[in-house]
Amino acid sequence: ALVDGRIEPRVALAADAPDPAELVTRKATVSGSFSRSIETIDGIAGVLGELALYDVPLSDLREYLPEIEAVDPEMVRRFAAATFEGLFVVLVGDARAFGPGIAAAHANVTTIPVGRWVSRTAESVVLTP
Repeated sequence: ALVDGRIEPRVALAADAPDPAELVTRKATVSGSFSRSIETIDGIAGVLGELALYDVPLSDLREYLPEIEAVDPEMVRRFAAATFEGLFVVLVGDARAFGPGIAAAHANVTTIPVGRWVSRTAESVVLTP
């Protein structure tokens, strides 16, 4: 369920752009969080410090919120296609406990034997798309 709930929706974005209404909600979350982070002098100082640390021009601060608002569903789809291509998950633990469930849900699963890991207590499952 962790793999299904955390990874696969991101991979699916590469094929299908998000619903515009959902994107409005996500953009509001990002812009609201940023706005709350600069409500205080400490918050502003923190943001300015990060800009200086990464040598980002102060003018970028003025463009941050408009750039968030400019994101459209197709931009998200293109980002997901470029970012999540070849994505895979490595699960480390006792493969006897969770391996069969993962293998039943996903066709491309590789189990790596204990001897190939430093840990001698468990096998690991590698899930690739």
